[in-house]
Amino acid sequence: MHRAMAQKQSQNNVDLSGQTVWVIDLFSRVYQLFHALPEMSSPEGTPVSVIFGLTRDLIDITEKKKPNYLFCGSDTPEPTFRHKQFEAYKATRSEMPADLVPQLPLVKKLLEVFGVPCLELAGYEADDVLATLAVQTVAAG
Repeated sequence: MHRAMAQKQSQNNVDLSGQTVWVIDLFSRVYQLFHALPEMSSPEGTPVSVIFGLTRDLIDITEKKKPNYLFCGSDTPEPTFRHKQFEAYKATRSEMPADLVPQLPLVKKLLEVFGVPCLELAGYEADDVLATLAVQTVAAG
């Protein structure tokens, strides 16, 4: 994956010298927010604590840090190459909390509103995709 994406980047001749690139591992941040913030809900009763926290984070990043580029990486439901190599990979991980599930579509909409691309690739985890992006960013200046 790294090689193919790096080759595509080099063909684009992107110069990122002096540019700031921020990346967010989406599910890592979503789980942090879910467990750190108190329960909140919309007037209709939909849980929204993650949306509140992520909105706050995105405003802070875009207004105070002012990166030239901001990306999220997201896991996909498909098994990764790690699952294929080691059947018990993440087998002991508990299911997603019920109050988090209805917030995920809202998270995707929030990223769209902020214009933050969410990068994902079937068979890879967010950290794999973001590590590839980091390698490409370094190669581009």
